[in-house]
Amino acid sequence: EEDPLRILRGLRFSAQLGFSIQEETAQAMEKMRSRLTGLSPARTGEEVLHLLCGEQVAGVLRRHREIFGVILPQLVPMFDFDQKNPHHIYDVWEHTLHALAAVPSRRGLRLAVLLHDCGKPARFSVDFRGDGHFYGHAAESAQRAGLAFQRLGMKRTEAKRVKTLIAYHDYDILNSEKSLLSWLRQIGPEALRELLLVKRADNLAQNPQYRRQKQLDCLEERLEALLERRPCYSRHGLALSGGELKALGLEGAAVGKTLDQLVDRVITGQTLNEKAALLSAAKKILLEEQEKIPVNGA
Repeated sequence: EEDPLRILRGLRFSAQLGFSIQEETAQAMEKMRSRLTGLSPARTGEEVLHLLCGEQVAGVLRRHREIFGVILPQLVPMFDFDQKNPHHIYDVWEHTLHALAAVPSRRGLRLAVLLHDCGKPARFSVDFRGDGHFYGHAAESAQRAGLAFQRLGMKRTEAKRVKTLIAYHDYDILNSEKSLLSWLRQIGPEALRELLLVKRADNLAQNPQYRRQKQLDCLEERLEALLERRPCYSRHGLALSGGELKALGLEGAAVGKTLDQLVDRVITGQTLNEKAALLSAAKKILLEEQEKIPVNGA
């Protein structure tokens, strides 16, 4: 009654230290849970994000899900939602809890896994065989997660990073250098490493018949071997600078645009990442752009 934040603090201690909560206290927490809506995002976020990193987080969330539903309404539709899909042996909420227990104890990773399927119920459909599908659920989950980030008072940079993991968690990552370079270009090495960890935890919480852990092992090994070679996947990795493009007559936004096109050509194998080859490719790009400009009166 004095301070509803103590509800979250008690759950945090339970998750972090493995303490059980005395039954009368647990009942009082549940009874007073509606008062959590009056807490500031900063106070709420501090407790929840520490709680998520606790070793016993899955059990605490399982027993006190109604409390967390007050803090993050995005979680509520997942409760007891039958996936009706052979790839899954748990409902959406239980799948989430098992995935949480399987991902490393880092706040960004844990939060991404907590919300990675929050959009599934809104994207549920059943095919002619009676199997459930969730087309577009990753994008839906990322959108809904944005409101959760506000409720937790998260900084924009961290929220963006977690949202990226949620948005791409269901995408295929091919075991090829070209695919990995494309992903590195899109989200960077640290986010890609984290995405693979999220995908691993997601898969571990699915039907064991559909495990892809060995494929993920190979992906991680290939990624690290690739990064050791310091490949080019961004402007910074090019063996050509913007100043050298300006010498060709390019200026302003055209310089950055051409650098990006060169990176794409290096990734796809159309151009070697060598100064002479890049200059030659840049001249071709410049000619192609000039040919697109309509002649007066044409």
